[in-house]
Amino acid sequence: MQDDGDNARFRHTDSNYSSSRIRFHPSARINKDIRVVGTIETAIDDARNGGGGAGQFGGRSGNDLQTRVAEISFRHSSLGNLTIGSGNKAANGVMNVNTHGVYAALPSGIAFLNSGATFKDSETGANDTGPSLGASFGDFDFTSRGSRLRYDSPNYNGFVVSASHDDEQTIEFALRYSGRFAGSRVRATAGYSDALASNTDNAQIYGGAMSFTHSSGFGATGGCQYENEDPSAETDNAANHEDPFGCTTQVHLARKFNDLGLTTIVFEWEHQTNLAANGDTANGYGFTVQQNIDAASVQVFAKYSTFDLERDATNVSGNKIEFQDINMFAIGTRLRF
Repeated sequence: MQDDGDNARFRHTDSNYSSSRIRFHPSARINKDIRVVGTIETAIDDARNGGGGAGQFGGRSGNDLQTRVAEISFRHSSLGNLTIGSGNKAANGVMNVNTHGVYAALPSGIAFLNSGATFKDSETGANDTGPSLGASFGDFDFTSRGSRLRYDSPNYNGFVVSASHDDEQTIEFALRYSGRFAGSRVRATAGYSDALASNTDNAQIYGGAMSFTHSSGFGATGGCQYENEDPSAETDNAANHEDPFGCTTQVHLARKFNDLGLTTIVFEWEHQTNLAANGDTANGYGFTVQQNIDAASVQVFAKYSTFDLERDATNVSGNKIEFQDINMFAIGTRLRF
């Protein structure tokens, strides 16, 4: 259920961020040290089920199958992995790191369940539509997937270093850690991206996150990212844009309260500035309960979230824009096999 302050409606959607997927994963050993692994991952993105709208007359989009990953990786037992093709760049996922395993509460992804919802001006309503949730709470997680060359180091005491160079002339580096400390399972990440001189925006991105879950079931997750929109400019005004910045904070409890499987509760807050426009300040708050059903590899969740946006701008009437809050309640499920 979605309420943007102007109208309320029930939506029946398939989150495109966690779309249904088919994966082919062939593997063969060249010798005792080198194994070659191929990955082809295809997403089923039906336009009728997207959160931003529906296909004409309920018809299919005609391009429902979208290739996410098509790559070959050479994995050496002691030298690491070299991957070519289209897939995750080195820092993809750095800002989504977590130990609670609740996809509906993915860090830096509070608006993913229905990113097409739009903010409405409290004065003019639907006659003056603001930015979408996806624009104000974007996937603040580096540069995602693309055609690239990527190297991942061997795991050394829980640490892995990754580097990539893509076809858009962007280089990325990431440091990841996974291990245990003081009775807690810990995951930590840091990343850097530089869209070299080939891009007019020439952005540099810095970010890092950490998540832990104690043996008691209590845990927390947090991270921040900063984007330097134009490093070549002497000041932000020269680029006519203020640099985006965002942080996410979560606390969670994971316990097995019943025989079905693990129950996880997540409270989250996400804060982003200057993402959709200069001077924007966006805040999102969420509460998620997920129940695992181990016998069927199913996750069932319920989530309530609310979003507010402040903007230093005027509307068509010449008055300062005051956006109405967006409130959502969602029930969903994931089947993993």
